[in-house]
Amino acid sequence: MILAVFGNSVLLLLSILIFQAFIPIISSAFAQEVITILPGSTDKNRPRFLDITFYPIEKGKELTWFNDDNVGHKIIINSITEDNKTKLLTESEIIKPGDAFTYIFKDEGIYHFFSSAYPWIKGTIFVSDDISTVTKTDSKNDIDVQLSWAPSSPIPGQETHFKIIFINKETEENQKHIDYRFSIYDSDGKKIDLQSPHSGWGVESASYIFEREGEFKPMISIFSVDFIPVEIGSTEFELTTTSAP
Repeated sequence: MILAVFGNSVLLLLSILIFQAFIPIISSAFAQEVITILPGSTDKNRPRFLDITFYPIEKGKELTWFNDDNVGHKIIINSITEDNKTKLLTESEIIKPGDAFTYIFKDEGIYHFFSSAYPWIKGTIFVSDDISTVTKTDSKNDIDVQLSWAPSSPIPGQETHFKIIFINKETEENQKHIDYRFSIYDSDGKKIDLQSPHSGWGVESASYIFEREGEFKPMISIFSVDFIPVEIGSTEFELTTTSAP
């Protein structure tokens, strides 16, 4: 009887350990929602201090600030009140180099963040449930491309916000150092090139104002990975604009 109980306990423990071992594998399969504080960002004369300064994200999701600089940073997040005033939402401890600060945005709205010591390190968080997110694999390279846009059904004449995250399928982490082009095709096949930059940390933002209703195809083409030219691949998405109700 004692051996039977002991045996069952061992099996239960092994089951728990196996389950726990799979948890990080499952959770890491999604794109990392992260803003990176760039190296040298304490120098006000640098062209960029953050990898992305406008970040659309769904309500209830975590957003992480990762410090890739060589000095500590403290991030302050303010919300915007109904009378258009700022109100302290939260603030981090000093984020040491190589460390991160994470916050869950529970309510929709627009939030501003900045570094207390270096106020030029600043950005905006747009939290909404009205966001569409689609992940597809690049046609030539082993990289997933996740495209988000808000609002989900863009309205002609109003600004649509895009977020692009490149994901390394082997490591299941955001893929650094991507050269890419972001274009949009309309129903007549006309192409509009929005931007063609180098993505240092694998997260990019863009915006566009659609002029009319209809079906559009955003397309992201990859030209190089980790500074090495690759066979040009493309990822195509589908988007429909509608008039305001």
